[in-house]
Amino acid sequence: MSTVTRESDCLGHWPLAESMIRTFDASPLPTNVLLFGAWGSGKSTFLDVLNQAMEPGGRYHVVRFNPWEYESSSNLLFPLLRAVHNSLPAPIRRKKEVSLIARSCLRAALDIGVRITSSVLSAGTGAVKLKDIESAIENEETLLDDLSDPVEECKNNFRALAGQAIKGGKRALVILLDDLDRCLPETAIALIESVKLYLSTGSGLPVIFVWAMDKDVVSRSLAAKYA
Repeated sequence: MSTVTRESDCLGHWPLAESMIRTFDASPLPTNVLLFGAWGSGKSTFLDVLNQAMEPGGRYHVVRFNPWEYESSSNLLFPLLRAVHNSLPAPIRRKKEVSLIARSCLRAALDIGVRITSSVLSAGTGAVKLKDIESAIENEETLLDDLSDPVEECKNNFRALAGQAIKGGKRALVILLDDLDRCLPETAIALIESVKLYLSTGSGLPVIFVWAMDKDVVSRSLAAKYA
């Protein structure tokens, strides 16, 4: 995919990106932004322009994350959090306190996935599916009790990690989630719910999530789950 510069922009991506940034400036935090478009409509190209447009002003720390590249992972929180940590400038990333925050956050995210998956596998269900995970959570009250600590640890450490990302006067950490509609339905829904539960709660959390997706594809996945 070639880079769209201001000079080569024939479709008005740059004015739209700048308008979206002004919306970011005025939005309460945390915020979720949905970018809808059919397959091949240029969502990835627009996110590339948005990324470029946010760089010069320095008000936002941007992380680009493609969930479909990590579908083999049992818990997409882990690669997402790792992407946030890896995006930090090297001097900040190497600080002992930041390293400890990142390790704790990743360990908690991994713990959440491992405990649930282990419960499902121990029941002899074979391949892990979203409905199996839901069933395990509903049937194992002790599992929910065990999860309370890693969940809170994940939330608290993600807030601390976001705080490191915006050091130097930046307003927020912006996470661009691309090609969600390329994921399997179970994967897409699990990521949406995980971000909602673990990463986007708490007033004043300095994070903006931008979700690029085909509305019809994701709507069908949600309808199939909650029907």
